[in-house]
Amino acid sequence: MAEGRGDPPTILEEEYIREYEDNGDNDQQLLREKDVASQKLWMSFQDSATAVAHLFRGTSFRYLYIVWLSLARRIVYIHTNIC
Repeated sequence: MAEGRGDPPTILEEEYIREYEDNGDNDQQLLREKDVASQKLWMSFQDSATAVAHLFRGTSFRYLYIVWLSLARRIVYIHTNIC
């Protein structure tokens, strides 16, 4: 590896650099992938939230449901204000 030693780049490093530079929308691709990952995570959270709500609603675990609900609200708050 040439980095940090002052050596010229290896053939493999030059190939990676060329591929990176040829693909001009790397930043856009990264943003799209981040958005897709965030949406998948959010949908998984929503599915889990629905399942837990159905599990605890109307049962003797009412206290656990209330604790879980407050945590879920915090997660929603964080997701909407940070992401």
